[in-house]
Amino acid sequence: MVFLAVLSSGKSNSNATAATRLAIGSLGAFKFWAGQLESYLCIIRKSAAAMAQRICLQRALDHPRPDPAVDAALHATNNSTGPPSSGPEWLALNAEMGYSIFSHRGGELDLYTYAATRPLRVLYVDGQSASLGTPGFMDSQYVITNTSIPLENPDPGPGQNRTIEAARALALCRFGDKHGFEGVVRMATSFELLWCDFAKGIQLSTSFLCPLSQPLAHAPLLGMINATDPYYEHQWDSEVQTTTSLGRDQSATSDPPVPDPPFYARARWNYARSGEREFFAPGEVPVILDPMGFVSFYDGLESLDAKRRAEGTSEGPRSRHRLYGISADDTQTVQARLAEVLARKNAENWQMDSDRLDWRALVLTIVQRYSHPIVELRYVLDRHDLNATEQAIEVRGLAYDILMPSLDFAHWHSPEPDWLSEGIRKCATAYTSAPLLPSDLNHSIQLIIGAIEGTLSRICTTIYSLFSQTIKLSLPVKPTYTFNSTLENEARAKIPEWRGEIEGLQKWLGWSNWADCDPRCKTNVSTLPLID
Repeated sequence: MVFLAVLSSGKSNSNATAATRLAIGSLGAFKFWAGQLESYLCIIRKSAAAMAQRICLQRALDHPRPDPAVDAALHATNNSTGPPSSGPEWLALNAEMGYSIFSHRGGELDLYTYAATRPLRVLYVDGQSASLGTPGFMDSQYVITNTSIPLENPDPGPGQNRTIEAARALALCRFGDKHGFEGVVRMATSFELLWCDFAKGIQLSTSFLCPLSQPLAHAPLLGMINATDPYYEHQWDSEVQTTTSLGRDQSATSDPPVPDPPFYARARWNYARSGEREFFAPGEVPVILDPMGFVSFYDGLESLDAKRRAEGTSEGPRSRHRLYGISADDTQTVQARLAEVLARKNAENWQMDSDRLDWRALVLTIVQRYSHPIVELRYVLDRHDLNATEQAIEVRGLAYDILMPSLDFAHWHSPEPDWLSEGIRKCATAYTSAPLLPSDLNHSIQLIIGAIEGTLSRICTTIYSLFSQTIKLSLPVKPTYTFNSTLENEARAKIPEWRGEIEGLQKWLGWSNWADCDPRCKTNVSTLPLID
């Protein structure tokens, strides 16, 4: 999906509502929200499970000065020339990410912290768009830069991924220079910002020089640290190759070997833990999405629809969906939609209207409304301390609780298809039936409405199906009843089917607030797998 948004220079404007701030594009909200409004089929899917097939433009709420709140933008390097002063480079949105990426390369490591001096205009590419290892994650970036999408990732050869990434970064920045945005936010385990010119919009705030920059003075201390590090594999690396992330300096030196950064072997795990912090609401909060600027590859692109139908993946996990095979016409359609949204944002000077409907708050309300009852249904259907009749009675009650606002008993005596279809319609449109002003109903907002109604239609259809089946069983009204073996057998035959329906619904939704271990780990850390 493509979004218009902004990266905050600090605290948000007090005149804007919290909902609007997140609707425009909070980085933290990205993992929790932006990756979740994928199309008319889902509201909140785990964005890591979806391919990088959505894009989003970002802009931060106005703030007149640098603010410590955005001091999470860090640049790590093992280049002894110091921090970049101009041109494109990457920033991590947390220290753990910056440290992890460079610590495993060995040698000296320095961390530089930057603060935004003004609102930053940023494009957000949704999905695992910073992951290099799996075909598909870079697909939308190929489309943006008007490059042919490969079926498989090209084999760059040893050490060449950074060179390819540098070329991709320059292409994205050229596109941004043409269309008015200044950087690109992408997601792997955490979020990163490709900032196209370090001479503009940001300033160096602090720096942390790893003790390894003074190896003689600190070597005894580092030796003691690494001797007690259970993750430590080796202390010295004589094959260190210094480089920046854009490959500006790849020269090997003849200097004596230097120790690896302290606790470097723990860096990947710490990076994963930092990503876990952003996986749930409110997420990475400095970035604010503009819902008026969403562009999606699930939005009426016939070549991709036909491809998924042919592959039989239309109803399957979206992690299997690729942009490979998109037609030239559909590519031009997406590019035109993106250009139109960018032109509008530039004409508005990337201002954001705080009076517009808070779509993010609406989405979170829906998730809050339905997530726990769905889990409770799953729990009841998995219980072994109840017989099948008791389980069916509980399912009937829980389903009614969910459907009650849309279940109109005036239609109860209508033929089944009529009262079911009317109930599903009311349930699916319960949050979107209020009229909107024409100025608030552009193509992007229609896309969001379609996503909400499509998701609710799937939920409501599933729950109405369970409810109607329990009604047909003629179950007792009260849980205390005389045991009926015929009824027990009928209910027992239905339980696996109902369990499958709820399991399928949960898998299809993939809501992030369900992403935890069962049973939970001692430290209760739920995170995504590391993907290179």
